[in-house]
Amino acid sequence: MSMDTEHNAGAGRRLLLTRLAVGLIQGLALYGLAEVAVRDVWPATDRPLFLGLVVMMLAAGPVVLSGLGGLKTQALIVWSAIATLVTAAIGWNEGYRALNGFETIPSPLVMLGVLVGLFVAHSLVVAAARDRGRIAGYPTYFDVSWKHGVQLALALAFTGIFWAVLGLGAALFGMIGVKAFGEFIGQRWFAIPASALAFAAAVHLTDVRVGLIQGVRTVALTLLGWLLPLLAGLALAFLATLPFTGLKPLWNTGSAAMILIGAAVGLILLVNAAYQDGGREKPLPVALRWSMRLGGLLLAPLTALAAYALWLRIGQYGLTIERIIAVAGVVVGACYAVGYAAAAVLPGPAMRRLEPTNVATSFVGLAVLLALLSPLADPVRLSVDSQVARLQAGKVKPAEFDFDYLKFSSGAFGKKALDRLAADRGEIGRLARAARLKESRSERDSIPPEKQQPVAGIKVWPAGKAMPEGVKAQWADLASVNCDKDSLECELFMIDLNGDGHDEALLKDGGSRVMVLELDKAGGWLRRGYMDVPYCRGEGEVWAAMRAGRFEMRASAWPEIVVDGAVMVLRPAEACPPVGAKPSAEPPVK
Repeated sequence: MSMDTEHNAGAGRRLLLTRLAVGLIQGLALYGLAEVAVRDVWPATDRPLFLGLVVMMLAAGPVVLSGLGGLKTQALIVWSAIATLVTAAIGWNEGYRALNGFETIPSPLVMLGVLVGLFVAHSLVVAAARDRGRIAGYPTYFDVSWKHGVQLALALAFTGIFWAVLGLGAALFGMIGVKAFGEFIGQRWFAIPASALAFAAAVHLTDVRVGLIQGVRTVALTLLGWLLPLLAGLALAFLATLPFTGLKPLWNTGSAAMILIGAAVGLILLVNAAYQDGGREKPLPVALRWSMRLGGLLLAPLTALAAYALWLRIGQYGLTIERIIAVAGVVVGACYAVGYAAAAVLPGPAMRRLEPTNVATSFVGLAVLLALLSPLADPVRLSVDSQVARLQAGKVKPAEFDFDYLKFSSGAFGKKALDRLAADRGEIGRLARAARLKESRSERDSIPPEKQQPVAGIKVWPAGKAMPEGVKAQWADLASVNCDKDSLECELFMIDLNGDGHDEALLKDGGSRVMVLELDKAGGWLRRGYMDVPYCRGEGEVWAAMRAGRFEMRASAWPEIVVDGAVMVLRPAEACPPVGAKPSAEPPVK
């Protein structure tokens, strides 16, 4: 073995060990974050900080793993620091928005945006480093970006197959009664670091098998390229048919903009698959050359139609998260459309001038994506501001406005907007205050004022007690959720539930639920939760017993279980003994 061969082999081993070490560090860090989330301790209790750390650790691993093979040490350190800081800031912003449903992990939309942004930015950085300049040659951009794309796909597939093999092994052992292996691989302390190690190993194996990457890339692009004539022909036929059908059927779909943007994205992808790096020894077949020119020309009308559809929709219904993302897509698509149209009509080799368009639009796309993932153009904030402005301008009636969207689907921005609207003394304020009291979208809508049970007609138990003045002051809001004078008549029970010497207010809604209100230190009555009538008792007999004072206070013999902040409460099996009998209070089994 020659000295050069030995040197290369040693360098390869060191690179493999370094990548495995990076994967292990990432896996252990993610495991640590998972543990603090399960235990609900700091930093998991600081949601912006925690999500910033999660996004940063998910992003840092692939950047360093790929950069180890394509960047010098100093450049890798600088680029990794920039990437981790930016992604941490994006994660922090995601935590600050506090969208419901994603308490310990970022939303899929944010993670997809981070993945796409890092992929584009990393390819631009590595390509520039390879050509030793700020801007690389187009063949280098093509080679680097497609290499990274194939690497990512193969590494994810390898990790998935790795777990499929482990699962098969667990199933084999399970057939003979050995459960330990399946339990072992299911432990977080093994599963998370093992996944990161498998991904790191796959990145290294694909990185040193250049022929494998090039072979997969060539086959994929060749197959995709020959789909271009089909899509270009369909798009041309669609546009040629529009003068006869008109645009109304297009608008009636309700999703015309997204479909048109999807068609434009498909054309961009297939044009680039046919073009590849533009440096072929043999010219392309005539069908592909003309299909590329046709596809480049069709982008402009498709993008213009998508922009017009969005303009109409936003004018009618305002901004939503989906429409804001679609607007971003139209902005980027317009850059491609102008550049590709010029490349299609200018003389010279087919579509040669798409090269500067692709490079320039990559930077534009990164800027747009960063704006969407930051407070600058946060889709949630913009959509909330737009919808609230339409409400206050009278473009939408208060009864038709989706206050539940502000409460349950737009995080901190929506709740702050709901608080502002609740200060209104008219119909808007009444509906906003009712929405603030709801615990889920499934709760019934607000009861109109004319159907609400008046406060003067509310019976208070035990007899002789009076409704607190604070509850009276909040009655309009409480009645709008609970008290319908025709079908859901309310009663109020004043009972000291927690033994602190002060009565809590239990508002019966005419059904099987009781809203529990507690007097806080500031003198306001806060909703603490609900109590339900046992399902096997008739509501009438329960309330009759409550009015007569035939009840007792008893501490629960069973503790609650808190799972990631959600509370599980035991409903005793003997909650429904014969009438007159007392349910047993068995102590917990130890």
